[in-house]
Amino acid sequence: MNSIISLIFFIVLTESFAFTPALQLSRRITALNDAINDIASGDELGTSDPNSVGALRGCEISRPNADNNPTDYEISIDGVEADLGRFSEQVYKKVMMDAKQQQFQGFRPGTVPPHLQNTYKTFAMDETGRETIMEAMTQNKVQPFERTREEIKFTKVSFIPPPSKKKKKKKSKKKTALPDDEVEDAPPVPSALSFESMDDAVKNGWAPGIPFSFTSTCKGQPAGMDVLSTSGRTDAMSKMYPTDRS
Repeated sequence: MNSIISLIFFIVLTESFAFTPALQLSRRITALNDAINDIASGDELGTSDPNSVGALRGCEISRPNADNNPTDYEISIDGVEADLGRFSEQVYKKVMMDAKQQQFQGFRPGTVPPHLQNTYKTFAMDETGRETIMEAMTQNKVQPFERTREEIKFTKVSFIPPPSKKKKKKKSKKKTALPDDEVEDAPPVPSALSFESMDDAVKNGWAPGIPFSFTSTCKGQPAGMDVLSTSGRTDAMSKMYPTDRS
């Protein structure tokens, strides 16, 4: 009898662990979609028409090897033009709201362990980039394939770090006037930092709310075509874009 009870307990325990990742993934997707819907509806950006979504700015799409790989696209996004600072901030807020509902061993309810902060920042940055690419493809009439979103590769990520805060100087009783030939130097403008991965960008100071630019590669086809199977994509696209153009 005891052996049967032990077996049932083991099965229940195993099943609960098996479903945990799927549950967490579902929550993450919901949090991201909520953030996207908030921004698209104008709740965070204060647009006059909540039903309108403006065209994505700062986007460049090209097919660098159209002859040999007509389904390969390269997409570059200017984070300042596309306003990815506010977008990433809202995505991060939604992700952290979900994270605070989870119980981490050794921490009070609602507390996210400090060593996981960078992990959540990287996740928010990654999801912001992927969703931006999908929107860029839609607005430029490029139809993604079934696995395009998860197969996106980021080849370069850059951001301009915010200027460092000046230390407050003690007020002096008398202000000494500077000579005519001496003028206070303006604070230097920070230069952009470039990295090969989002993880490196986060480790070197990127935080949600800071605009970031990136270059990525993905696969798609002109909108309006029937979605092709993996085996038939290259042949069909090659017929549309023949290599011999003489």
